[in-house]
Amino acid sequence: MVQFSISPALNGTKEANFLLKESLGSGGIASVYRERIGQQDYAIKIYTDPSAFEAAKIDFMIANPPAEAVREFAGVKYPRYAWPLAVTKAKEPSANSSVGYAMPVIDAAKSKTLDYFFDHNLSKQLKSAESKALSFKIEILKNLSESIEELHKAGHIFVDLKPQNVRVFEGTNIVTFLDCDGFTIGEPGGAKRFQSTMVSPDYVAPEITRRTNRNAPIGVEQDEYALAVMIFQMLNNGIHPFQGIIKDPNFNAPTNDDKAALGLYPHGITPNPRIIPRPQSLHDTWLDETRFLLDRAFVEGNTRPTSTEWKQHFDKILTQKLLARCSNRPGEVEHIRFRDKSCPACLVLQYRGTQPRPKPVKPRPTTGQYSAPKAAPAHTAPAGPSNRPRKFLLHFVLTLLAGVTIIYGILWEGGDLERWAQTAPKILRSDNATPSTSPSSKLSNIASYGSFAPTPAAQAPEANPFGNAPSSAIADKIAAARNAGYSDVEIANYLKQSPAWGPKFSAAIKAGYSEADIFRYWGLKVNGQAAPQGAADQDWMSDESSVALAPPRIVAPVIPPEFRGLHE
Repeated sequence: MVQFSISPALNGTKEANFLLKESLGSGGIASVYRERIGQQDYAIKIYTDPSAFEAAKIDFMIANPPAEAVREFAGVKYPRYAWPLAVTKAKEPSANSSVGYAMPVIDAAKSKTLDYFFDHNLSKQLKSAESKALSFKIEILKNLSESIEELHKAGHIFVDLKPQNVRVFEGTNIVTFLDCDGFTIGEPGGAKRFQSTMVSPDYVAPEITRRTNRNAPIGVEQDEYALAVMIFQMLNNGIHPFQGIIKDPNFNAPTNDDKAALGLYPHGITPNPRIIPRPQSLHDTWLDETRFLLDRAFVEGNTRPTSTEWKQHFDKILTQKLLARCSNRPGEVEHIRFRDKSCPACLVLQYRGTQPRPKPVKPRPTTGQYSAPKAAPAHTAPAGPSNRPRKFLLHFVLTLLAGVTIIYGILWEGGDLERWAQTAPKILRSDNATPSTSPSSKLSNIASYGSFAPTPAAQAPEANPFGNAPSSAIADKIAAARNAGYSDVEIANYLKQSPAWGPKFSAAIKAGYSEADIFRYWGLKVNGQAAPQGAADQDWMSDESSVALAPPRIVAPVIPPEFRGLHE
């Protein structure tokens, strides 16, 4: 137990004894604990490195709190910001406790970070399937946009805006911002008093990525870009707006931030000749106006939409009832769609092979990208004299030729991959780059994700995607490539295009196997994690080495009348 002074007093309390036992989280410079002050619980952030405590900034934030820091709904108070309320100092500083500040407790049992509302696996942990309904997603995005708008009007900038720094209270869709001490703090229409330059991969505006001065001030353009990225991910099941398939193999853009800096946006209304979308992208199911706004956000030469424009757009969707029930599953909230557009949830199910492709509401280009592999029809022998001896001889010859081809391919590939690892130019990344070994935040939580449905037996009659070709035939060559400094993603991309293994890869895909199945069979890993069974719809082939404020002024969830029966 450590005695702390509290300034200014909270609940009339100027001193309190903290147990520092109930941890709410910790980082490199500070830890957060739940403590009782007076008759109320608070989150106490204690800096393990006192030199990292920005006293002047925290004092200014305490003296200038947000206009509406807390919102009450149905008798429950929801913090809109994890904003500093009082400085806490230990009376007798120790190695583990000296200085920090008190802030509101954000109830983790009733709220989830934003990625839980768009990530397929994380969303399974939500309390209700209704939370994934498109109508509720639109409401969350409206709340998020309005919160950013209010933050900017107050003269502040979030800067490190990302899903992990935004929590949503399930059932009310109230939004709370975390890590407020990392904001750039200013005054309305005035100078920024305390600058912040901390940003996270995948959410860095391209103009900032291209800067040479990494310490230059960051403006609202960073928030507007990160907000657009999060909007895109919410509508597209977590796919990043710059995730796509680069058509030129000589193009070097290993991360989403690199692609953004080079203008490689694959989801535009006008196709990008250098990159195409991933097949599971749902962008064709969105409203045209939504896509125009996203084009402005991600296509060079346009004025990026402000948070105010986004708020007005989502408000229009809700008030003008631009949502509709799915004709295939009209009673399921997860199948709510945009008016005059195909149902995105149906397309997701079809892509995973669990539902036939739905008939589009409006004519759409047929690309075959969602077509599930079909089982071969049963063969019916023609009437007449038996031709079994001839068939047996033909099958024997074909099997022999196939075996010779496989053996030749293995022997030919034996030196091919090794030579590539030792001599070929590293066209997939810059010469001075090193392969990433840090998994993304999504991959680091794979143990809690659960599993996906395996490929149906009719589509995958053999456990080995390559028939009789053993994966061990190239295991030592993969090891040689790794030793030469190539990442598993680079090796996988090479194998997909190599003369010997490329055709095998294509044949396995046609037989119904996912890329994850094939890479797992080869023993390859992505971002340090082995691909799980059936994870073809997850981001296992991405080449990215990635790594509180309030809702709008709605006191109750806005549900279009036509959907009330679905949500009640």
